[in-house]
Amino acid sequence: MIKHSLLKDLQSLVNKIEVIDMPYQKGNHIRIGPTIITERKRDFTVYNTKTGQEYILFCKTGAVALAKDMANNRRNRDRIIELDRRIEKNYMDAMFYKHSLKRAKTSFRQEILATRYDIARAETRAAKDKLDNFIF
Repeated sequence: MIKHSLLKDLQSLVNKIEVIDMPYQKGNHIRIGPTIITERKRDFTVYNTKTGQEYILFCKTGAVALAKDMANNRRNRDRIIELDRRIEKNYMDAMFYKHSLKRAKTSFRQEILATRYDIARAETRAAKDKLDNFIF
């Protein structure tokens, strides 16, 4: 038998715990609160079931950050979408520079492309780190 005082203590502890929208995967969807993230061929769709809003993002980190932002009723959507677009742009630039680097014939051109490739990768990483701050 559980003592009545222990039961009350346990109940008070449970009531103090904040409700956290834990992400979980169901099929090919990730759910965070009322938000569903679906992976498509080239992007991720974030859909809010309460409001019916739908966003299309390039990277999974951006999609999770936006879903968490929506679940917690914060107002960082524009900043998250802008960071996602920056990741998309710099990622595409890095792919282009890497491909061009393989095809470059002169060492001068290779040095320029290598520098641009490094900059694009660094910009992609910096934007991803900023999105991680919205998640954690």
